[in-house]
Amino acid sequence: MQHADLCSLLLRALRYEHWLRFHFMEDILSSGEDECMDAVLHVPEEQVELERRENPDLFPVLEFLQGRPLSMKLSRDAVFRHVAQAAGRDVPDAEFGAEMFELVSDPDFRRGLDLFHGWVQELADGEESEPVCRPSGAPAFQEWERAFRSWAARQAVQRVTVITPYEDKPEEDR
Repeated sequence: MQHADLCSLLLRALRYEHWLRFHFMEDILSSGEDECMDAVLHVPEEQVELERRENPDLFPVLEFLQGRPLSMKLSRDAVFRHVAQAAGRDVPDAEFGAEMFELVSDPDFRRGLDLFHGWVQELADGEESEPVCRPSGAPAFQEWERAFRSWAARQAVQRVTVITPYEDKPEEDR
């Protein structure tokens, strides 16, 4: 699988995992001092069935996380496991791990992730509106993706930097 395809696959899986947490994370009470988890992913059964049909390629991420106490490690493992399987690789393969490490430090990947995080922050702050939600309380993932892409396209236009022409003589020599 080519680098750009792997990058795209990883970013999409990250957005899906984030969509799941954004809409289906439920707070739970900790039962002990050593317990550090305070949320669990709970996707209602009717939504699970919709996801199985509408996003079969991403469904393993939901299956892996459903009903489990959430953590950054668990989310990362779900996403990397999905990418490995989709790319036809073994999850514990050290070479695959090194490839993932290299990919997450890639500037194109970082820009894609930063852009997505900017959109999610605007959603959370109420500065951007979310697509119409289903009865489950969440928009379809495809609609969420469409809203993100639309927002991202507007950002590219808004963030164009004007660069002054290069002059080969310093100001003091003019």
